[in-house]
Parts: sequence; C-alpha cells; structure tokens
Amino acid sequence: MACTRWYLPLVLLPFPVASPYFLWLFLFSTTLHARPCFYCIIMLSALFMSSCYWPPVSLESNLSVPWSDNITTYADALASMLPNLPEDMKPTDVPMLNRCWCDLTDTGLFEQFNVSDWERRSILSLKERLEVQLKESGVETPFEPEVPEPEPEGTPSQENNEASATPHEGSNTNWTDEPRLKLSGIWDQVSAWSFSRKPQPSDAPTTPTRASRSRWTWAGDNYTPRVRRMTDIFNDAPIHTTTIRPSPTGVLRKEYDLRPYGFDVVLDFSWEKTNAES
Repeated sequence: MACTRWYLPLVLLPFPVASPYFLWLFLFSTTLHARPCFYCIIMLSALFMSSCYWPPVSLESNLSVPWSDNITTYADALASMLPNLPEDMKPTDVPMLNRCWCDLTDTGLFEQFNVSDWERRSILSLKERLEVQLKESGVETPFEPEVPEPEPEGTPSQENNEASATPHEGSNTNWTDEPRLKLSGIWDQVSAWSFSRKPQPSDAPTTPTRASRSRWTWAGDNYTPRVRRMTDIFNDAPIHTTTIRPSPTGVLRKEYDLRPYGFDVVLDFSWEKTNAES
C-alpha cells in the first residue's frame, strides 16, 4: 500500500480547482512514477469514481471568494436570500452539491473549476428547501409580486390601422416572422395570376340546347350525310379488265409469256439486227 502515498495530494485537497487537463496529467505521471500494483489500481479507481459526493460545509465557514464586503460566509449569503428566516430554522451546515473531482461538463479541458458558482448553486438549493419548510409552518416569505403595467386601450381607428399595417410597419412583429411574411406575400401574388384551365368533362353540358339545335341545320333526326361513301364510289366506277391471251404453244419459240401462269413477266428471245453504220 506504500505506492498510494503519491496520490495523497488529491485526497487531502478539499476543493480541487485545477483544470481537468492538469489532473489527468498529474495522475498519468504519478502512475508512471509510483507503478502501483494491481490491487492499488483497483482501489484508486474505485476511490476516484466514487468521489462525486462532497460532505456538508459548516454554515459559519468562509466562502472561497466573498460575494461582497458584508457577505463573506455561508451564513451571510443565506441571510441575504432569506432575511426573515427564524433562528430555530437555521441549519448548522450547508449541503454541497455533488460533483466529480474532474468535472468536464461545466468547464472545458483547460479551464479551472468555478468554486464560487458551485457554492452559489448549493446555497440556492438550501434556500429552496427552507422556503418549502416556511410555507408548511405558515411563516410568510417576503415576496414582492411584479405588477404588470396596464396597456393603454387604443381607439377603433388605431386598431384598424394596426391591423392593416404591413409587416415592416407593425409594432409587434418579430424579426423571425419577416421571411415567412415575405414568402406568404409572394405566394399570394403567384396564386393571383390567371392560369388557363382545361375544361373538365363535368363542365360540358350533356344535352344540346335549343339555340344550338336551331343554329345547325344538320341537328335534325332525319339528317342524311352528303358525303359519299368509298364503297359507292368503287361500285359506280367502271372496271376495265384486260384479257391476256396465251401465247402460241410450242417448245422453242422467241417469246414466252408467263402472265397466264401468275407471273407478270414476258421473256423475249428475239434478236433484231441494227445497223451500226448509218
């Protein structure tokens, strides 16, 4: 257990205010120098992990930093917060709020711990607990309620002017609402544009009116179209047929007509002599 003597400064200090960086550096260098055994490492780890509890402080003890010239102890600080506190209800000690010996939540890695703020929060916690006890015992605490200032009643004309004012001219317009008001004004202008709308099937009338029937001559029931059908044109047109006579039969001939056999081809083997010299 002799290797733990190097860690006694951390145990003896009542309120360590060093920065977390210095504390971790001190522990690392001390561990390299002391070389604690396995059991000492377990004991020191349990000690540091369970060091978030701090014992109460006497009410007559001095503050780390005086709040003012006449507030130097915990009793003076409590009396300034609760001046009508009876003597029989004054506590003998002030319970300190729990905090870790190496606090990284309230301060940074290189900043020192603020002991004055820790003491102030501890006294405020004690004050709230004593106020509850005072209410239960029936002792009134000095409390001055804030009286809201009456708002002047405006005339109807002023109210109409304020209602019709623009967002820039309004008196109670928050700066965060200005972008929203601008966007709403742009959207109102866009929605006011006239867009061409296609007629829906439900908009068209189902039956023609009398005016439409009287306007068009073909709206009657006995209408016959004047356009002739294609079948009538083909029926009336004369059909010219050509008869293809088969060529004279023979095995060896100058011309072979294949049209009677379904081929629109005529094979002509006749060779006519032409005079090359004119």
